[in-house]
Parts: sequence; C-alpha cells; structure tokens
Amino acid sequence: MKHSRADIRRELRRRVFAELRARGIEVFRAAVRALILATLHEKQTGIISAIAEGIRYFALCCSRRAGKTNLLAKLIILTLLDTGHNQAVFYIAQTLKIGKGLIWAELVKLVKTYELEANLGWKLRENTGEIVTDAGAMFFIVGLNTQGQVNVSRGFDAVLFLIDETQEYEHLLAPTLTAVGPALSGRKGVFIAAGTPGYVPSGTWQDWCHGADGFTHFGWTVLDNPKNPRPGQEVIDEEKRNRGWTDDNPELQREWYGRWVADHSRLCAEFIAERNSCRDERGALGLPDDYGPHWRHVVAIDPGYNDLFAWVVIAKDPHSDRCVVVHAEEHAKLIGDEPIEITKRIVEAYGTNLVVCDYSAGGKGFYETFNATYGQ
Repeated sequence: MKHSRADIRRELRRRVFAELRARGIEVFRAAVRALILATLHEKQTGIISAIAEGIRYFALCCSRRAGKTNLLAKLIILTLLDTGHNQAVFYIAQTLKIGKGLIWAELVKLVKTYELEANLGWKLRENTGEIVTDAGAMFFIVGLNTQGQVNVSRGFDAVLFLIDETQEYEHLLAPTLTAVGPALSGRKGVFIAAGTPGYVPSGTWQDWCHGADGFTHFGWTVLDNPKNPRPGQEVIDEEKRNRGWTDDNPELQREWYGRWVADHSRLCAEFIAERNSCRDERGALGLPDDYGPHWRHVVAIDPGYNDLFAWVVIAKDPHSDRCVVVHAEEHAKLIGDEPIEITKRIVEAYGTNLVVCDYSAGGKGFYETFNATYGQ
C-alpha cells in the first residue's frame, strides 16, 4: 500500500511524540514547549520574555498580518501546558462565532501537530470553543458585545485573559479591566489586549498603548514578520496599488503600519438633502405624517469644548425600519453642569432614557459625571 508524504510525516510525528511521552510527562511537556517557542519570530518572543520577567498587562498593537493571532494561539497552548486544575484561560472576541473564526482553527492545528490529545488526553469541544487539559485546566472563547458580559471571569481562578481586536470594544474596556483584575490577582495572571489602532487616536485602547493603567506596549508590523508567506513590503505595495492609496492614507497607516492616526472618513457621513431629508406631499421639508410620541427616541451626544458640544435626537418608527432626526442643537464652551442640564431637558422633552455618548472623543468626563448624577 502506497502512502503519501503527508501520511509518512504524520506517522513519524506520531511516533516521535509517543516516544517522548514514554519518557515521562514532563519530558513530553518540555519538548512541546521548546518546539513551539522555536516557531516564534523575534518580536513574538519579546512577549514571552516579558511575561517571564513578571510583566502582567500588555497592549499588543500591531498591523495586519504581523503574526498577532498566531502568537496568541501559541501562548494559549503554552499556558495550558503549565496550568493546573480549575485554572482558566480566556480568549475574548465580539461573539463566540467570531472568536472561533479567529482562533479555533489555530488551536486545533497546534493540538494536532503536537499530539496533545493522544499523549495528554486533552479534550476539544468545538461547539462551545472549549479545551480541557489532562490537569483539569480550562480554555474558553467568550463573546464580549454587551455590558453584562464583562463579568465573565468572576469566580474563576484565571491565569491568562486575552482580548483580540481590542479596537472593537472601546466602551467595554474599562469595566472589563475592573472585572478581570480580581480573577487574575491570585496567581499574578496575565492580561493581553491585542489589536490594531482605532479610528480615533484617543480613548482607553490608545491610553493602554501609551502606558495607562499599568500596561506595557508591544507592537510590530507585517514588515517584521518573517513567517508571513510573502514579504511584508510586497503585500503593502500591492494593497496600495489595488486600493489607490497614497502613503498618507489613514487606513494604510492604521491597518498596515500600526500607527494611530485620525480617520475622519470613519467619523462622519456626508448629508445629501435629497437622500437624507423627509418631505411631505408638496415637497416641503418636514417630519412624516405618522410621526408621534409613540416612536422610539434615542439621544446621541458628541461632547466638545472648543469644538461644538452637540445633541441629536433620532426617532425610530416602531412598526418599520424608518429612522428620522427630530431634533439637533449645539453649543460651544459649556462648563460645569451645563451639558448635563441640557441633556436632562432633551431627555424629558422626548420621554426617553436611551442616551448614547461618544465616550472616546474627549467625552469621558461628561459620561462619568452624567451617570454618577442620574444613574441609568
């Protein structure tokens, strides 16, 4: 019976790892650790060294194709090899489905490559995105897209907490850090927030990348990743040609060079009267005839001082997908409780408790003060 080269390689690998396991479980674990570490590039090993030195909070801000998720997958396996009974490792994504799409295939590949199921009895539960090791350690993929999910680690003895695509969770980062801290404290667990720069060069994620809250920044780009199938510069040059980008394009700077730059194209939409206005049968501007208090109202706030402090009220038809702006106002150089009083007036006028605020664009002080004063 003729065997393919792939079959022969798999069989040789199986025999090698079986022999290592026969020499003892610690010999096997040590060999797997060494083999995984040997696959990391220089920038990735810097994270491993920093963890060994006792650094616990990391802001890992990279470009696309820099090897970030590959590092996180290998770090998960390395941690699970050394993790004991009822200790936990968490990987956070926007949803369980997205998290599995980002990391699960990488983890399965590593478990299969190093024969961890056959030789250590690790169990993979694909439907829930979980791994249970021979020592009773646990790995979880968790979705984080609502305030209620920030407490997912409470009650666990956590040793590693990873957030991937951190730029997507700006409004949940501060409460998540507060909730996770106690779970990591018992064993001096590690917290890694990984992602690319956000659209706005401000906020919690950028603060972490600049050393806030005890975070240490690490970052590199596709240009630093020798494991990428193609040279990094070749990839970037192709993107520039295909997208028609110049060197100062904010998406190029953010996604491929890992730089924090303002991207105003992501912050506003052009108003076109014919597209964005409501008109009656005579063509005059106005609200829909059936608009009334029964529509669902949301107050949106964009804080500012030298720039205008703006409020917009959006109304949603409860019986269709129609949305209209029913009120807008703006003020400059407000001080003290003036923004809070204006917000209170608008909320009462439209009978709503649905208020959203641009927390990242200088609005943290207003946001925290408003919530402290008026609760929910």
